[in-house]
Amino acid sequence: MIENYIGIDAGGTKAIAVLTDAKLRILARERFEGMNVSQMNPNTVSRLLQQIIDDLTYRAGMLPYHIGLTILAAAGAGEAKTREEVEYACHGRMPERKVKVITDAEAALAGAFVGGAGIVLISGTGSIAWGKDDRGRIVRAGGYGYLLGDEGSGFWLGREALRRCLAAHHRGETTALAGKICEIWQLSDIAKAVTIVYSAEKPAGKIAELAPLVFESYEAGDPLSVEILQEAGKKLAELVETTVKGLSLASPIKVNLTGGIASQVKVMQPLIQEHLPGEYQFVPAAYDAAVGAVIALMTSNKQEVTNS
Repeated sequence: MIENYIGIDAGGTKAIAVLTDAKLRILARERFEGMNVSQMNPNTVSRLLQQIIDDLTYRAGMLPYHIGLTILAAAGAGEAKTREEVEYACHGRMPERKVKVITDAEAALAGAFVGGAGIVLISGTGSIAWGKDDRGRIVRAGGYGYLLGDEGSGFWLGREALRRCLAAHHRGETTALAGKICEIWQLSDIAKAVTIVYSAEKPAGKIAELAPLVFESYEAGDPLSVEILQEAGKKLAELVETTVKGLSLASPIKVNLTGGIASQVKVMQPLIQEHLPGEYQFVPAAYDAAVGAVIALMTSNKQEVTNS
């Protein structure tokens, strides 16, 4: 029985792929082009997956038939129809290679807690919380995209920065954060940011690139940035609370913060935690989402998850 797997954590901008054995020993790891499967032709996704499989097996000194299953944990894979279309396209392109598609949040949760109980709070360009209890029950909150949700995400931080800086500008007030935005976008005044946003090919991504400026200004004591991050902490805590209500979790409830905002965990963790009633413990992930994709598959198949 072949017990090698490829796990792929595919976001919109990059994909991290690993080739592991059944004991989760990593035999190859590479970074590839990103893919949001809800916004791409399934045949394009299948072509990219074929390249990833060929590349990783070559690097590990294997052939594609040495891989029992490839698990794609992808942004935009929330709808069953999307997952089925990608799997069908993969079967058409490479019928001898088995591909399973799951959500990126599912993989992050499995990797963080090695298939066990806990809550993963993902805040990158968007935001979502996924939780699992010891009964195997899974609950999510958020993840509705920038038009309907994404509270506390990188996009939300950037949008709030622009909204509040524009409001201050029209009151005749100057802010340090507006100055930073004008500097990075090369604007003579913050009002011109409106044109930049609405003329951008991908407005959500353009706005999200401002998130690091909010953290920079926060560290410098800018009152506007302090307000924004305090509100973000509250919004992200609400995602955690909503998830917890649907689960039976023992205290302390374990939470893993991941995504782009996780790089600012020292700032965000206390801002989130102050809005969480009860006992919570923020913990690092045991594995990243690429390995988590393999763990999610093994858990769903009721395979024992062991590690080297």
